[in-house]
Amino acid sequence: MEEAKSSGIAIAGLDPAIANLVTELFAAAGVPVTSFSLADGDPGALDQGLRREILGITGAPQKILDWLNRLEPNRLVFMDDIFHCSYVVLRQPKEEKILLVGPVLFQRMTPDRIRKLLRELDLGDTLRTSLENYFSGLPLMHDQGLFERLICVGADYVFGKGRYQIDHITFPNSEQWSDLFGSSVRIPEKPFLNVRHIEQRFELEGQILTAISNGNDNVALDSISRLMQLMSARQIPGDAQAFRYDMVAMNTLMRKAAEQAGVHPVYIDAYFRQCNREISTLQGEEDCVTFIRKTVLGYCSMVKEHRFQGHSYAVRRVITYVSTDIAADLSLSALAAELNINSSYLSTLFRKEMGIPLTEYVNRARVNHAKRLLETTNLPIKSVAAQIGITDMPYFSRLFRRMAGTTPKGYREQKYSQQIQSQD
Repeated sequence: MEEAKSSGIAIAGLDPAIANLVTELFAAAGVPVTSFSLADGDPGALDQGLRREILGITGAPQKILDWLNRLEPNRLVFMDDIFHCSYVVLRQPKEEKILLVGPVLFQRMTPDRIRKLLRELDLGDTLRTSLENYFSGLPLMHDQGLFERLICVGADYVFGKGRYQIDHITFPNSEQWSDLFGSSVRIPEKPFLNVRHIEQRFELEGQILTAISNGNDNVALDSISRLMQLMSARQIPGDAQAFRYDMVAMNTLMRKAAEQAGVHPVYIDAYFRQCNREISTLQGEEDCVTFIRKTVLGYCSMVKEHRFQGHSYAVRRVITYVSTDIAADLSLSALAAELNINSSYLSTLFRKEMGIPLTEYVNRARVNHAKRLLETTNLPIKSVAAQIGITDMPYFSRLFRRMAGTTPKGYREQKYSQQIQSQD
């Protein structure tokens, strides 16, 4: 059988009329049909300039050339790449030539899909406009099944019906992309930009964690502002999900910084979960900047209030018990039993490290909590006492008067009067 030529492409083994019909059908749909020799090495711009002109990658990786050379003449390959482009690849019988149909799209590459793609490949926003223009110039086929059936009709004539194999592959996939091209994509005007970006990000994250561990909110805020500027330069505008991913990562890092500062996990966990719930509601970069600044201040405040790194394990546990369950039995004997240590030893240890007796510490904590309840709720005074673990009302009144200088009722009336005056 003679070779057919259509649009300058010779297809060995295919009737010229059939070749013309098939290639003209694809040409009418705007689908590129290309033939190239394996001896040429680099297939060139078969992807319509994506690799060479947009990504700045020159030369085909050896793994791709090896795969093309190993391609059997009786194999028809439907190939999707990581850019959502589809191709048909086959080796022409009796020739060292590859016939390639594509690239073609079966789904429109919307701005959202392009942003997601850039994020997955860590390409930043620099290439967004070029990619949008590239995808807008590719043919869009709405019926993938019809496209594949047309290809198979041509393959029936080239190979003989039932005498070839069909493969569907994704090449390169995410891992292969990183291996083959990840280090090749570059912005000529800014060499080594990715390396510097990573180094700067890690340096700033380290500064933030150190500042939080020390409860230094000024240094932490300055470093987080610079980190957000760095992230913003690398993110794709409008990609709220990418910013939310960064906020989750930062929240996790700050949680560890607070833990390393000696804050008990019971405080950290509640705040960490609260922050994660808030992250899910963030709508964009501005929301994230506000959120992360507030979160940094929250962790710094937590460290300053609950940092007990210099205290013994027993004292840290007592402080945690008092802070988290003020209504429990917080007597010296009960706490010593909970910690499985001697009461006298615990009493001496606590006074040495905290500067006041354990009982006095507990009483102060209970009265302070009672004050908050009296200010913020309408609970009966008896209920307030019960909320802080005291059932003896005369004792509660005496204790409150000694520490607050007035009775519980008098304290509530005083605070209520102050609120009325402030409103006037």
